[in-house]
Amino acid sequence: MSPHRLTIIRRFKISNDVLILILEHMDPDTLYLTCKVFRRVYALTMEFLPLRYKHELALTGMKSGLISSRGPSFPARFNLLNSYRKDWPAIAWSHEQKAQLSLLGNFGITDGFIHYVAAHGVELMELPSSRTGKPPSQTRHVRIPTAPRVECVALDSAQALIVTGHVLAAQNQIDVLLKIRDMWNFNKHKESVSDHYSFVASSTPGVILSGIDVVICGDKLLVRLEYGGINSRVEQLLINWKSLHAARLTKQDISFLDQDHILAIETIKDTPSLIIYHIKNVQQPTAKRQLQLPDDWKNWQISFHQNDAPMNDPPRSSSALFYSDPSRRVLMLSARPPAQANSVQWMIFPERLFTWPWIRGQSVAWNDWSQYAIVRNTSVTRVVGKPAIVGTRVLYLDQDSSGTKMRINSIAFMPHSATAETAQNMWDFVGKHTPLVPSEARREIPAVNGMGCRLQDLRATEDNIVLLYESTNGQMPIKILTFGSTSSSRH
Repeated sequence: MSPHRLTIIRRFKISNDVLILILEHMDPDTLYLTCKVFRRVYALTMEFLPLRYKHELALTGMKSGLISSRGPSFPARFNLLNSYRKDWPAIAWSHEQKAQLSLLGNFGITDGFIHYVAAHGVELMELPSSRTGKPPSQTRHVRIPTAPRVECVALDSAQALIVTGHVLAAQNQIDVLLKIRDMWNFNKHKESVSDHYSFVASSTPGVILSGIDVVICGDKLLVRLEYGGINSRVEQLLINWKSLHAARLTKQDISFLDQDHILAIETIKDTPSLIIYHIKNVQQPTAKRQLQLPDDWKNWQISFHQNDAPMNDPPRSSSALFYSDPSRRVLMLSARPPAQANSVQWMIFPERLFTWPWIRGQSVAWNDWSQYAIVRNTSVTRVVGKPAIVGTRVLYLDQDSSGTKMRINSIAFMPHSATAETAQNMWDFVGKHTPLVPSEARREIPAVNGMGCRLQDLRATEDNIVLLYESTNGQMPIKILTFGSTSSSRH
């Protein structure tokens, strides 16, 4: 062919203004990946603050809250987000607050609120947050007098819902009363058919109810009942708190995937497994899929660790400037062999793994999905208390062999991490296709506070680490470590 007949293709350079308009329509992950491919896009993103803010969201695994002309400017948003990204990995908090709780029972943290059982009933204590514009001076403290004695508390501030659990004395049986109320005035919740639900936990004489716990997810409640004594066992009650329809489930442990699906730990034909149930109708749970766990875990005690980050995007009325991306939440299991208290394995994988199209079949062998999980052995670590899971981050306390020194440990699974900053010998198994790349950090802290009380556990939120100390005379000291402030002060 004659060269004069060849088609000449000319590429015209897009102006920066037009390119910015195109990039502004990209979600954070797409923008980040485009920056990795095109040097010009990266340079432009670093110069234009709204795009740079979106790039930072991708790096931190966050999503942006509602952006309006009345809200904070992009420089303020970016500076605060950048502070979160730098301070959390370094475990460098910007504000420290001490408190004494008159604690007589259950303690927990949900939706940015500490909730605990006090002498008169329940106390709700809001935690500070720079993301939602809640400095310590503007947080709320609510006291709810209620009787009989409260055994457990569950909270969902997005629905203004509080559920309190009460164990009632009855002849030859154990009765449980659940109060379903509005968390601000403790009146009947407007969406429930009743302000309470009661049931017989056990009608067997001599049985001891050693523990009760409630978890809320949408219109569902999961009530976990632990029975002590010779015939110790665990039962769960699944309740639609709006209609009060309910069903009993006998599973080793259960965790919500969303308000219409649960994940249960069961042993099927001597094989420990995860079973996904559809529970839109709580009275007719339907098994949808079985995922086998390692054969080595036969007869082991297996349980879930609850992820305390939100499962869904917040309502449009939320004041959060940014928040953990619900699609990136991790799920963690603990497995403990019989009669070996210090040998515990933690299995971690993406919570939405089971919705991925390449995980096929109603019964999935461990070898077919293990490549997406990682397993950590904690036998060489003296873990104190329980690990806390928030979004893509696992936090826990450990101590040295002498017990005189203690550390806060963080394992973060940030998106787009290329290299792992971790002790390789701590991981028993790393799936070859896992998207989870661990980055670890630790910080030493005093094992005893100024009053001589020993540190015994921690809890965490998107904004805070709460340190729990030993109780004395019904008083439990706590320390609230808040992250994300743009203040130059660092503790």
